[in-house]
Amino acid sequence: MLILIAAVSIGLAPFYNGCTHVTNNSHVIARVGGVELTMEEVAKYVDTTSAYAVRSFVSKWIDEQLLYERAVHEGVENSPEYKSSISNYTRQLAIALYLQKRIYSMPYKVTNEQIANFYSTHKDEFKASDRILLVNMASFDKRSTAVAFRNAILSTGSWASGFSQLPQYSILSKRDSIFIDASSSNPEIWRVVESLPAGLPSFPIQVDSVSFVVQVLRKIMNGDQLPISYVAPLIRERITIEHRTQEYKEILDSLKSAGDFSIDPSIAIKDTNDKE
Repeated sequence: MLILIAAVSIGLAPFYNGCTHVTNNSHVIARVGGVELTMEEVAKYVDTTSAYAVRSFVSKWIDEQLLYERAVHEGVENSPEYKSSISNYTRQLAIALYLQKRIYSMPYKVTNEQIANFYSTHKDEFKASDRILLVNMASFDKRSTAVAFRNAILSTGSWASGFSQLPQYSILSKRDSIFIDASSSNPEIWRVVESLPAGLPSFPIQVDSVSFVVQVLRKIMNGDQLPISYVAPLIRERITIEHRTQEYKEILDSLKSAGDFSIDPSIAIKDTNDKE
């Protein structure tokens, strides 16, 4: 079996030097026997600006094409197992695409009222399993700027007012009223803020070349009720899942009411050991 690896080298040459990119997406970059792979096809699956991603994809494509052609040569496509698998896969793919069109691709907006109602009726499910902090956090390019920001907060009593006394270019980031925990935080930041009194801005916390100032707004301890603002994304997801599950049931009920199907009576009889 002929493998024209030279085509791969020519097609990927622009990626090796890292200076230019292939602009002709229909250009053949690999070939196994009579089957060709174009950059246009590769672009459907990987970032073609990454030389490594393209080389990896092409290498995998060649391996799989070689194996596929060997399988065809040995008659695998004619086996009952292959035909049964293809038939089942085709059916499952058609179902998945149909449901994607009818349910999953359709927009569904969860309202704040729905979230509030769900939270109210499921409060016992939303308890903290670990310590969580609601904080303001800002980062700066210089420690001296972070110190000035902290002093401004102490003098004005306001987190927001502290920013007005600093040049914008010195502020790397600012995030207000965010939730953090030990697993999602930088260990050094968490070590400082978990014992920080609420309302008091931290001294600058140095992480590599960046200085952070953090202000704790609220501490949520293990077992405490989680605030609705913390669990809102989870509630929104659960409501969406319930909505889609209901839509799925309604589609099936409609199909069954109008469909032509039957079940052998011996199968349809409920066994005493069956569970609801």
